[in-house]
Amino acid sequence: MSTRRLSKGVVVLAAAVLVVTTGVAAAGAGQGNGKGGGGRGEQHQGQGNGQGQGQGPGQGQGQGNGREQGNQQDKSKNSGNGQGGGAGQTKAGQTRNGKGDGAGKGTGKGQGNGKGNSNAAGKAKGDGDRTGSGAKGATAAQGSDEGDDLRYPGVDTMALPDSDRFISYGASASEGGRRYRVPFTIHGDANVPTTSARINGDALPRTGAWVAPGSGVWAPAAFYRADATGRGYYLLYTATHRDDNGRKCIGVAWSATAKGPFTPAATPLVCPTKGDRWALDADVATGPKGGVWFTWRDGQRADGPESALSVMLLKFDEHHRVSGASNPRVIMRSNELAWAHYRDGAGVTVIENPALLYDHGWYLFYSGNSWPTNYYATGIAWCGARLSDAMCTPIPGPRKAVFAYTGPQDHLPRDMYVHGLPGNQRGPGAMAPFRSNDGQLWVTWNYFRDGSRERFSRTGRLVVTGNRANADFKVVAP
Repeated sequence: MSTRRLSKGVVVLAAAVLVVTTGVAAAGAGQGNGKGGGGRGEQHQGQGNGQGQGQGPGQGQGQGNGREQGNQQDKSKNSGNGQGGGAGQTKAGQTRNGKGDGAGKGTGKGQGNGKGNSNAAGKAKGDGDRTGSGAKGATAAQGSDEGDDLRYPGVDTMALPDSDRFISYGASASEGGRRYRVPFTIHGDANVPTTSARINGDALPRTGAWVAPGSGVWAPAAFYRADATGRGYYLLYTATHRDDNGRKCIGVAWSATAKGPFTPAATPLVCPTKGDRWALDADVATGPKGGVWFTWRDGQRADGPESALSVMLLKFDEHHRVSGASNPRVIMRSNELAWAHYRDGAGVTVIENPALLYDHGWYLFYSGNSWPTNYYATGIAWCGARLSDAMCTPIPGPRKAVFAYTGPQDHLPRDMYVHGLPGNQRGPGAMAPFRSNDGQLWVTWNYFRDGSRERFSRTGRLVVTGNRANADFKVVAP
């Protein structure tokens, strides 16, 4: 799901430890009360207060305090203070699960006009059960506020060609009494993919002839391709096959514009013939030599109660038809993944939502465990310089997911995950890396909204340190 999701030369649709900064620098006129500048104890159940003082147009000051119920599920108090005129320092003292502390330094800019919006970038370090190790990067107040998150799961985001904005496609959703088969949202600015809760339209109002009437669409994947056969956008999608006992298969559609409407092919790209197995959760990525690789959860090649993820090189013709240019090849199985098996009573041990990233070699992002539970999490694996070389190797090993919900409700044991994510919502999955047009790496992922089974999606900046099987990944708010 992803820009040049890698090098998406075809443009393909991309933790840190959660660091909360209150009392950020604010500039402008009037009282500052809101996210950031108002120091509202962001992302916590508890109380927070902060002060911001800044110099800028209007020579204004802002201060505020308040109470916020957030998805962070921390029961803690936060306080902080900040000073600056476009650049300054922020400090925050935090209590997490009874102990832990963190401090951050940064330069920031903000506006006090009623909201006191601000961003800070710099260094941060933290300690405690929730935060894990420290991280360098940006901190921001998006946190647990779900108000601007995308209102649908299974999101694939790509940077629009020749633009500093983005488009996200998602699984079927309803809004205002209307059903969207593949909802899309255009969002972001200045190569930063901040999101919006607004749905702008339906990219796939009509599915292929192979799809059962009334079928919704799961986990679409989109990319832009320009070559000798033409230019345009391709959309891969999962739907229910007609007259086949509910079997899920993957189809493909094409459009001259990112918004669609996409024209679907009459037959699916892949569809299992083995038992009651499914094909679902397509993703596409472009390699260093321009090849377009398709990966998916592949029931045809799964054994017994386990899941398999496969990859296949694609080819295209002048009529926008898509087919396999290589044989499918399994690159990951769930058999040895201890965290994917943890308290999983679903019958089949699930790994799904594969997404590829090329960054001096191939990385595979994927979800595991049972999706309706808090144990659903995100793994990452190193696949080598070539996808055809060998099976991918889980990072940091088969026992641990990379990103997971960290409590206080039921969650994976602490020795079964590496990091949490900004906002710390339950069941983080379907993580998909992408690049903005300036080359920065980002990700989208979805999560359970507190108090419901509804899944929303959000974006963050992906920070990669190390390389190959020793790489470490963190996500920070945009």
